[in-house]
Amino acid sequence: MAKKKKFLARVPRGIAAFAYIHKRDTGHKYSTNKFKVTVVLDGDTDMEAIRAKALEVAAHEWGDKVPEGDIVMPWRDGNDHKQEEFHGKILLTASSKFAPTVVDSKRKPLKKGVQVWSGDEVAIVVNLNPYERTEKVREGKKMVEVQTFGVSAQLNIVQLIAKNSGGGGLNLLEDEEGFENDDVDDADETDADADTDEDNDGDY
Repeated sequence: MAKKKKFLARVPRGIAAFAYIHKRDTGHKYSTNKFKVTVVLDGDTDMEAIRAKALEVAAHEWGDKVPEGDIVMPWRDGNDHKQEEFHGKILLTASSKFAPTVVDSKRKPLKKGVQVWSGDEVAIVVNLNPYERTEKVREGKKMVEVQTFGVSAQLNIVQLIAKNSGGGGLNLLEDEEGFENDDVDDADETDADADTDEDNDGDY
């Protein structure tokens, strides 16, 4: 069987929200049991490059069967979100059954113990996939079936650009003279991490 073609695209830099980068989203009412993140972008972010790639995906899947204007893009208008902090923004959610590759701003793997949380600035690479589904919607007094064609984003790589989150309260501290992350070699971190895996198992 022919290997499925991949359509990779880079999502512009934004702020991570609802981030489950290092463990799956489980245990909540609407959990998906997937790794995922929503990238919050400014409302005027240029989405043309990823839009063009999504239309390429659609053309590959459906040819000219579906007009471009009917393709649902993998992002949504933040004004439709119930939380006001997302109003005026663009929201792109990517998820995967598999853990994404996570790198720093220089494309190097993160050091042990460094994790990406909601609030951090990130860029992500996604694999764009076509989907189609039938939904029931109300038209007047009747429920009718409507077929939807769209492109979704599968999470592939997460690049940590800036650490803006700190688990609460980090912004109240100031830089001090003392220990720095670079003072410890990766090989020396094993014992320190061994006692903290479960204690730090929070929502990221």
